[in-house]
Amino acid sequence: NHALAAFPGISLAMVKGKAHGFGFGIAVQSDITLAAEDARFGFTEIRSGFPPTIVMSYLSRWVPRKKAFEWVLTGDEMDASEAERQGVVNRVFARAEFDAKADEWVQKLLKLKDPALKACKAFFRDTAHLHPDDAYRYGVSLLANFNASRRT
Repeated sequence: NHALAAFPGISLAMVKGKAHGFGFGIAVQSDITLAAEDARFGFTEIRSGFPPTIVMSYLSRWVPRKKAFEWVLTGDEMDASEAERQGVVNRVFARAEFDAKADEWVQKLLKLKDPALKACKAFFRDTAHLHPDDAYRYGVSLLANFNASRRT
């Protein structure tokens, strides 16, 4: 979990089938998550009497706290459409076209400039808990440093 959160590149999760427990955690923490229409998501550990405390440590950063608590408390599965509505999946594709659509996303990201992608990721990571005014100041500083590094 820490390695994925600290990864400076762009992480892309592609989900077909079930993403339960740690698999759902990977999908939540990835920068971009694509899902086939028949994908299913859930933190089912509670059904075995196991509290998913690791996922609980970061889940409410990505989704509203009440929804996160519901997921870990009930262990209920959700389909890909619901996961997209809740903001943990970026796009849902028909199963038959999933591989082609996922490859389009990979190619789109590979065409972008790596330093710009890393700057965007750093901004979102580093400002997650900042007041908007502080995030703005950080953004100005990040952009200035980014532009200065491009000149050297």
